[in-house]
Amino acid sequence: MFMRSALLAPAALLALAGCSVGSADVDTEPTAQSTAAIVVVERTAGPGDLARSEVIARFVRTSRGGVDEQALRIAGARAVPAVGVCASLDEMDAAPRPVELADVGSVTVESAGARVALVPRQVPDPVGMISGVIYSAPISADQALTRTDVRVSGGELDGVTATATAPREMTGVTADTTARGLELGWDAGDDARDVVFVDVSARGRVGVRCAFADGGRGVVPAAWVTANDVGTLTLHRVRRAPFQARGLDAAELRFDFARTIPFGL
Repeated sequence: MFMRSALLAPAALLALAGCSVGSADVDTEPTAQSTAAIVVVERTAGPGDLARSEVIARFVRTSRGGVDEQALRIAGARAVPAVGVCASLDEMDAAPRPVELADVGSVTVESAGARVALVPRQVPDPVGMISGVIYSAPISADQALTRTDVRVSGGELDGVTATATAPREMTGVTADTTARGLELGWDAGDDARDVVFVDVSARGRVGVRCAFADGGRGVVPAAWVTANDVGTLTLHRVRRAPFQARGLDAAELRFDFARTIPFGL
């Protein structure tokens, strides 16, 4: 079963929760499990206009506290601050919490007529916090990422389908260090509900992530970046399209299109 849903507002973070309680006898505690899917279509360009494209799918299962944003962060999904908020990348690291990445069978992605089968790979986890598989596959750099379909078949989630239209590529990115901080510019997107965030790394400073509405301008305050700093930044445009499917407590198809440039040079 699949139902199209509206895109999330830019400031919203996906709240993933739900449970199913199995049978239990008198001496056994009930077992609660939640399962969520997050499929991310990524494209990063620059410097030099070199582009890298990839699709990554995670099917996250947890038996304690539900599948939420923190669980997805442990599994490798990027956390995005609220619009207008900056936070150090250290502060945004998730606290330890065990999650399982489920093996759900065959996962395929189709975009602009090209069909890609995602490859499951075991997650290396030396500290015992994450177990299971991540599905991923590269996409040809010259392939247009427009309307994208994701299908799961042959496993416990057989029949799951998600469809969404990608945002515009991130173009026209500029960065100038001033007394105010790092002033950013970019070509605004085609949907005001998309969110833009920037990861900034400057010499001798803790990395920072700031989020903005997709209006074409934003400022990383001088408390984080000063006029003398030199470093690199990656500006991301994110579109989040939640969907519903049998066997999933929550699910999201996410696009993350980014561009990396130097600043302060």
